[in-house]
Amino acid sequence: MPESYLDAVDEAVSRGIPLVMTTRTCGGRTGRTTYAYPGAEIDLERRGVIFAGMLQPLKARILLGVLLGLGESGQTIAEQFERRGYLL
Repeated sequence: MPESYLDAVDEAVSRGIPLVMTTRTCGGRTGRTTYAYPGAEIDLERRGVIFAGMLQPLKARILLGVLLGLGESGQTIAEQFERRGYLL
């Protein structure tokens, strides 16, 4: 993610708005431990971004919509993505 977006990421997370990161590829999972520069996955995870794991963007969007519709907390949303996105 471009460094210029990081202030907006921090603002959203501080307001309790869940941000979910997915991969744009047709397969594979989101990385979590490869790069640590500002805007890379290690940095984003430290900032509170939720990773979708193996869930493709459309599936992640549906899961997020369902969880938000149920009124789930940010912690529960993160736990559900961890559970469903990293089953393999």
